[in-house]
Amino acid sequence: MSSDSDDDLPISELIKKRKLAAAQSDSKAKEIKPERKAKQEPPPETKIVKKNDEPTKRTSKPSSSYRYRSSVFYEDTEKGYMVQSLLVRWWYAINWPTEEDIGVPPPGYESLDGFKGVFVSTRTDSLGEILDLRNKETCPNLHNLSSYHASKVKELLIIALEKQIEIVNKLNDEDSKTCGDVGRASVLLTDLKSELKKVIKIDAKKC
Repeated sequence: MSSDSDDDLPISELIKKRKLAAAQSDSKAKEIKPERKAKQEPPPETKIVKKNDEPTKRTSKPSSSYRYRSSVFYEDTEKGYMVQSLLVRWWYAINWPTEEDIGVPPPGYESLDGFKGVFVSTRTDSLGEILDLRNKETCPNLHNLSSYHASKVKELLIIALEKQIEIVNKLNDEDSKTCGDVGRASVLLTDLKSELKKVIKIDAKKC
């Protein structure tokens, strides 16, 4: 709204004054620039991991290679078969432990009945403690029997089977006399003779 003094000005001066005021107004408007809004960055993409894309975690499992080799040794080799058969009847062919295989127990230990070379403590400070003084290096276990040459394993197995057949044959005769019929000894005798024939046919040189 113009002041009262503008009414006394000539029209030409009034026009100039208004043009000057308009120019100054435009100049100030150009100087005041609107603030630019900061450019907003798009939020980072959230990667959705599908179950199928999840990395597979490796869990440490005991190696099965040893178990596999043992299985192959027993099931797929003739030597493994003979070792397995000898392990269940070695006492018919191997005298163990001998006196040389047994150590001397300390005082206060007595022999354990039925287990030659094994002793039990009778001392108050270790009452009932078991002490095995048998020589482990000569023990007819899996490790030691597997280290034998196949020909030796075959020889020992044949001795063991023949001795077992001899004993079972006597039991079979006694069953026939007392019971008058064939008992379990006869079935076992048939199986043992069949196994003996199988072992005799094995070529130990190729094992």
